[in-house]
Amino acid sequence: MLKEENDFWSLAHQSQTLKKILNRSEELGIPNWHFGAGFLAQTIWNLRSGHLENQFINDVDWVYFDSDDLSNESETKIEQLSEFTKRMTSSH
Repeated sequence: MLKEENDFWSLAHQSQTLKKILNRSEELGIPNWHFGAGFLAQTIWNLRSGHLENQFINDVDWVYFDSDDLSNESETKIEQLSEFTKRMTSSH
């Protein structure tokens, strides 16, 4: 069991997949997006339990909305991040 919130973040920072996804979202310039909790919880569970960090992750849920930019270009960036995430989580 995680004893403190810091334990959660310490494990999250160990995730190479999470780092790559966060870096890619920054490269694409995507504001105001969030992972669904299932991806984070399973990643932490896997790291804590000695499994491969992406084991048992079948999908990643996204929440995103930017009322200031409803353009096709913005939607394309989200699609690119989604595809990148699929590749990152299906590689293990």
